[in-house]
Amino acid sequence: MKNISLLVAILGILLPLVACDTATAEPTVTATETSEPIATVTATATPTQVATATPINTIPKPSAAVLVIDGNEQVAGIGTYCWMIGERGLCADYLGVITPKVLLEIESPVTATLRLPITQAPSRISLTAIQVSDADEMKADRIDERIWYAHELEGQQLMVILSAEQKVDIDLSRGLQVLNLMTAREGYGDVVYGFLIDVK
Repeated sequence: MKNISLLVAILGILLPLVACDTATAEPTVTATETSEPIATVTATATPTQVATATPINTIPKPSAAVLVIDGNEQVAGIGTYCWMIGERGLCADYLGVITPKVLLEIESPVTATLRLPITQAPSRISLTAIQVSDADEMKADRIDERIWYAHELEGQQLMVILSAEQKVDIDLSRGLQVLNLMTAREGYGDVVYGFLIDVK
Protein backbone atom coordinates (compact mmCIF):
# COMPACT_ATOMS: atom_id res chain seq x y z
CA MET A 1 0.00 0.00 0.00
CA LYS A 2 2.81 2.40 0.83
CA ASN A 3 4.34 1.80 -2.64
CA ILE A 4 1.00 2.47 -4.37
CA SER A 5 0.46 5.69 -2.40
CA LEU A 6 3.98 6.83 -3.27
CA LEU A 7 3.39 6.11 -7.01
CA VAL A 8 0.13 8.08 -6.99
CA ALA A 9 1.87 11.04 -5.34
CA ILE A 10 4.68 11.04 -7.94
CA LEU A 11 2.17 10.93 -10.83
CA GLY A 12 0.27 13.84 -9.30
CA ILE A 13 3.46 15.93 -9.51
CA LEU A 14 4.60 14.87 -13.00
CA LEU A 15 1.29 15.24 -14.91
CA PRO A 16 1.00 19.05 -14.47
CA LEU A 17 4.62 19.42 -15.59
CA VAL A 18 3.97 17.43 -18.78
CA ALA A 19 0.89 19.52 -19.52
CA CYS A 20 2.92 22.73 -19.19
CA ASP A 21 5.62 21.44 -21.55
CA THR A 22 3.15 20.62 -24.32
CA ALA A 23 1.21 23.93 -24.17
CA THR A 24 1.82 26.28 -27.11
CA ALA A 25 2.67 29.90 -26.25
CA GLU A 26 0.91 32.64 -28.21
CA PRO A 27 3.21 34.79 -30.40
CA THR A 28 4.04 38.12 -28.81
CA VAL A 29 3.87 41.06 -31.22
CA THR A 30 5.00 44.51 -30.17
CA ALA A 31 5.27 47.80 -32.04
CA THR A 32 8.30 50.04 -31.65
CA GLU A 33 7.67 53.79 -31.83
CA THR A 34 10.15 55.83 -33.86
CA SER A 35 10.48 59.49 -34.78
CA GLU A 36 10.75 58.55 -38.46
CA PRO A 37 7.77 57.68 -40.71
CA ILE A 38 7.40 53.92 -40.73
CA ALA A 39 6.57 51.21 -43.22
CA THR A 40 4.43 48.32 -42.06
CA VAL A 41 5.59 44.86 -43.14
CA THR A 42 3.10 42.03 -42.60
CA ALA A 43 4.67 38.81 -41.32
CA THR A 44 3.73 35.83 -39.17
CA ALA A 45 5.57 35.84 -35.84
CA THR A 46 6.60 32.61 -34.14
CA PRO A 47 6.62 32.38 -30.30
CA THR A 48 10.31 33.37 -30.29
CA GLN A 49 10.01 36.28 -32.79
CA VAL A 50 9.00 39.87 -32.20
CA ALA A 51 7.50 41.94 -35.03
CA THR A 52 8.53 45.61 -34.95
CA ALA A 53 7.87 48.67 -37.06
CA THR A 54 10.75 49.52 -39.39
CA PRO A 55 12.12 53.09 -39.78
CA ILE A 56 11.59 54.14 -43.40
CA ASN A 57 15.22 55.21 -43.83
CA THR A 58 16.38 51.61 -43.32
CA ILE A 59 14.46 50.01 -46.20
CA PRO A 60 14.72 50.42 -49.98
CA LYS A 61 12.73 53.14 -51.79
CA PRO A 62 11.52 53.49 -55.37
CA SER A 63 13.86 55.24 -57.79
CA ALA A 64 13.46 59.01 -58.09
CA ALA A 65 11.99 61.12 -60.87
CA VAL A 66 14.13 63.90 -62.40
CA LEU A 67 13.28 67.46 -63.51
CA VAL A 68 15.57 69.25 -65.98
CA ILE A 69 15.26 73.03 -66.60
CA ASP A 70 17.74 74.95 -68.76
CA GLY A 71 20.27 72.14 -68.39
CA ASN A 72 20.00 72.10 -64.59
CA GLU A 73 18.83 68.83 -63.08
CA GLN A 74 16.94 68.21 -59.85
CA VAL A 75 16.33 64.74 -58.40
CA ALA A 76 12.92 64.54 -56.73
CA GLY A 77 12.27 63.87 -53.09
CA ILE A 78 10.40 60.60 -52.53
CA GLY A 79 7.28 60.76 -50.37
CA THR A 80 4.33 58.44 -49.86
CA TYR A 81 4.53 55.24 -51.90
CA CYS A 82 3.39 51.63 -52.32
CA TRP A 83 5.81 50.03 -54.76
CA MET A 84 7.18 46.66 -55.77
CA ILE A 85 10.92 46.62 -54.97
CA GLY A 86 12.43 43.37 -56.16
CA GLU A 87 9.94 40.70 -55.07
CA ARG A 88 8.59 42.71 -52.13
CA GLY A 89 5.79 45.24 -52.00
CA LEU A 90 6.71 48.08 -49.63
CA CYS A 91 4.59 51.02 -48.48
CA ALA A 92 5.36 54.23 -46.61
CA ASP A 93 3.09 57.14 -45.73
CA TYR A 94 4.26 60.72 -45.13
CA LEU A 95 2.30 63.67 -43.79
CA GLY A 96 3.80 66.22 -46.18
CA VAL A 97 5.42 66.59 -49.58
CA ILE A 98 9.15 65.78 -49.55
CA THR A 99 11.47 67.82 -51.79
CA PRO A 100 15.23 68.20 -52.17
CA LYS A 101 16.79 70.70 -49.78
CA VAL A 102 18.55 72.63 -52.57
CA LEU A 103 16.03 74.48 -54.72
CA LEU A 104 16.19 75.04 -58.48
CA GLU A 105 16.04 78.68 -59.60
CA ILE A 106 14.12 79.24 -62.84
CA GLU A 107 12.71 81.97 -65.05
CA SER A 108 9.02 81.71 -65.92
CA PRO A 109 7.63 80.80 -68.38
CA VAL A 110 9.94 77.90 -69.20
CA THR A 111 9.75 74.41 -70.67
CA ALA A 112 11.11 71.63 -68.46
CA THR A 113 11.85 67.96 -69.09
CA LEU A 114 10.29 65.46 -66.70
CA ARG A 115 11.79 61.96 -66.51
CA LEU A 116 10.22 59.08 -64.61
CA PRO A 117 12.33 56.11 -63.42
CA ILE A 118 10.37 53.64 -65.55
CA THR A 119 10.73 52.43 -69.12
CA GLN A 120 7.02 52.26 -69.96
CA ALA A 121 4.32 54.90 -69.70
CA PRO A 122 2.62 55.37 -66.31
CA SER A 123 -1.03 54.43 -65.87
CA ARG A 124 -1.73 57.67 -63.94
CA ILE A 125 0.12 60.95 -63.55
CA SER A 126 -0.55 64.45 -62.22
CA LEU A 127 1.67 67.45 -61.53
CA THR A 128 0.59 70.29 -59.24
CA ALA A 129 2.50 73.51 -58.52
CA ILE A 130 1.89 74.78 -54.97
CA GLN A 131 3.24 78.15 -53.81
CA VAL A 132 4.80 77.89 -50.34
CA SER A 133 6.65 80.01 -47.81
CA ASP A 134 9.06 79.16 -45.01
CA ALA A 135 6.05 78.96 -42.66
CA ASP A 136 4.74 75.98 -44.67
CA GLU A 137 7.84 73.88 -44.00
CA MET A 138 7.66 71.08 -41.45
CA LYS A 139 10.48 71.00 -38.92
CA ALA A 140 12.47 67.86 -39.58
CA ASP A 141 16.09 66.94 -38.98
CA ARG A 142 17.01 65.84 -42.51
CA ILE A 143 20.33 66.32 -44.25
CA ASP A 144 19.25 66.63 -47.89
CA GLU A 145 15.43 66.90 -47.81
CA ARG A 146 12.69 69.34 -46.84
CA ILE A 147 9.08 68.50 -45.94
CA TRP A 148 6.15 70.81 -46.68
CA TYR A 149 2.52 71.08 -45.57
CA ALA A 150 1.69 71.43 -49.24
CA HIS A 151 -1.24 68.98 -49.25
CA GLU A 152 -3.35 71.55 -47.39
CA LEU A 153 -2.65 74.38 -49.87
CA GLU A 154 -4.30 75.12 -53.19
CA GLY A 155 -2.23 74.52 -56.28
CA GLN A 156 -2.13 74.95 -60.05
CA GLN A 157 -2.40 71.88 -62.24
CA LEU A 158 0.30 71.59 -64.90
CA MET A 159 -0.40 69.75 -68.16
CA VAL A 160 1.24 66.31 -68.28
CA ILE A 161 0.63 63.20 -70.37
CA LEU A 162 1.03 59.45 -69.83
CA SER A 163 4.71 59.27 -70.79
CA ALA A 164 7.89 58.20 -69.00
CA GLU A 165 9.67 61.31 -70.38
CA GLN A 166 8.01 64.50 -71.56
CA LYS A 167 8.20 68.28 -71.92
CA VAL A 168 6.27 70.33 -69.36
CA ASP A 169 5.38 73.99 -69.80
CA ILE A 170 5.80 75.91 -66.54
CA ASP A 171 4.22 79.35 -66.21
CA LEU A 172 4.02 80.28 -62.52
CA SER A 173 3.97 83.29 -60.22
CA ARG A 174 7.20 84.45 -58.66
CA GLY A 175 8.25 82.82 -55.42
CA LEU A 176 8.91 79.42 -53.90
CA GLN A 177 6.96 76.57 -55.52
CA VAL A 178 6.61 72.89 -54.62
CA LEU A 179 5.89 70.65 -57.60
CA ASN A 180 3.87 67.69 -56.33
CA LEU A 181 4.15 64.79 -58.80
CA MET A 182 1.82 61.81 -58.34
CA THR A 183 2.39 58.81 -60.58
CA ALA A 184 1.33 55.17 -60.80
CA ARG A 185 2.41 52.24 -62.92
CA GLU A 186 0.32 49.11 -63.49
CA GLY A 187 1.86 46.14 -61.68
CA TYR A 188 4.34 48.27 -59.71
CA GLY A 189 2.34 50.69 -57.55
CA ASP A 190 2.22 54.45 -56.97
CA VAL A 191 4.67 57.10 -55.75
CA VAL A 192 4.44 60.76 -54.73
CA TYR A 193 7.48 62.87 -55.67
CA GLY A 194 8.34 66.46 -54.81
CA PHE A 195 10.45 69.13 -56.54
CA LEU A 196 11.36 72.57 -55.18
CA ILE A 197 11.78 75.56 -57.50
CA ASP A 198 12.21 79.29 -56.98
CA VAL A 199 10.55 81.32 -59.73
CA LYS A 200 12.35 84.59 -60.42
